[in-house]
Amino acid sequence: MHSKLNTDIWVNNRLRREVREALLKLSHRILRDSKIPKDKITDIIFTGSLAGYNYTSHSDLDLHFIVKFDELDIGQTYVEEFLNQIKTIWNDKHNVDVLSYDVEVYFQDVDAELVASAVYSLLDDAWIKSPSPYKIVERPSKYKYYKIKKIIEDLLKLEPSRDNMAYIERVQEKIARYRLCGLESSGEMGTENLTYKKLRANGYITKMHEIGDKLYDKYYSVGKTRHKI
Repeated sequence: MHSKLNTDIWVNNRLRREVREALLKLSHRILRDSKIPKDKITDIIFTGSLAGYNYTSHSDLDLHFIVKFDELDIGQTYVEEFLNQIKTIWNDKHNVDVLSYDVEVYFQDVDAELVASAVYSLLDDAWIKSPSPYKIVERPSKYKYYKIKKIIEDLLKLEPSRDNMAYIERVQEKIARYRLCGLESSGEMGTENLTYKKLRANGYITKMHEIGDKLYDKYYSVGKTRHKI
């Protein structure tokens, strides 16, 4: 836990102009490429450890698009899956960084609860929820837990291929880095490590590695047909 916000990102408790402009420029390109109408976006927010006091050199810039899911002109059943695929493809294909911090993209329904300790609106250039500089009793992050859980569950949908095996390795590395980030900043009882331990206790870390192993075996096996995991 640091005593002040990251000065690479913040100045006088406001997002640095060059950081905000870079994130908005990237956001507009993502929306253009994904063909999501701007009037279906209620906000673009910045959250995660770099929006608070528990950042490390391994932290990401978490960029969230708040979307009116029910107003998108595609089947309602497929809205979340559609946006999740855009997010997954973008995060896997691109390696954009701002001041050496990787950007991670996420889409969220306007009616969904965002459980985060700090939230900054890029559109309004103002805090929605300010972070606290005071160390509190750490507990697992509900937001990160369900985010990582969803990523791991989505791995089950992957077909055997070199690209998908490489993607699973990157997911494994990213989750390991998330835990390392927390151990460096807050120790064994930090939020990140407690979140990782909750995922492990509920079987998701084991499941992630099992999916990778099964995909590997199926890819290199020879048979009449290939099936999903």
